[in-house]
Amino acid sequence: MQRNIELTAKEKQLDRLKKSQQDQKATTVVQSEEASTVAVHEANNSVETEAEAISDTKYQSSQLDAQQKDKLLVKLCKLVEEDKYYLKKDCNIESLSKKLSSNRKYVS
Repeated sequence: MQRNIELTAKEKQLDRLKKSQQDQKATTVVQSEEASTVAVHEANNSVETEAEAISDTKYQSSQLDAQQKDKLLVKLCKLVEEDKYYLKKDCNIESLSKKLSSNRKYVS
């Protein structure tokens, strides 16, 4: 009887140890996933910041004013989202410019 009690106590200890190890593994996985997510967000932010800086420099000499840019963007979004123009065989910068009634440089 004493031996059965000792075995039961040891089984309980073993179960607690296994559960503890499983919890540690789960915690490690979660921490690893969180670290990966943070790294991806930081990389995305870095790329976005760099792209904005390049964009600001690149388009400083553009002849389009803000209103013209907005109109062109609205037309472009409509073509892409509603008309799915990008699926057409002849979709290229030239045909897109014609469709938007703009020139190639502004569309690009």
